[in-house]
Amino acid sequence: MCGGSDVIRKGIAESSTMYWAYRRKNRPQQDLSQGWGSNSQWRTAFRRDYRVGQTSYYNVDGKRDLSALESTVEDDEGLTREERVELLTNRCFIFTAKPHDDLWPYDDKLQIDG
Repeated sequence: MCGGSDVIRKGIAESSTMYWAYRRKNRPQQDLSQGWGSNSQWRTAFRRDYRVGQTSYYNVDGKRDLSALESTVEDDEGLTREERVELLTNRCFIFTAKPHDDLWPYDDKLQIDG
């Protein structure tokens, strides 16, 4: 991933929790397959992202469509729609300086038309 300082804040992007990641050296990570015993990796559904033509689909099996949320209202976790989109599309925060260690982005999904 690359971008200028108006897109990516180095300190945040390098240290925020990486979701949908089983293991990351020197970085916090969280994955649904952790903590459920030895078979948990094999019983956990995969995150499925697709790109068809100019349209990107993120976490297509998610239950909550982020495009249907109000943009400025914070949810129960204190995140706006834009912050949830950032977390879903990058699997971590790259710009948002909010607590990042106990979030639940696994139900979110989004379609972005290019």
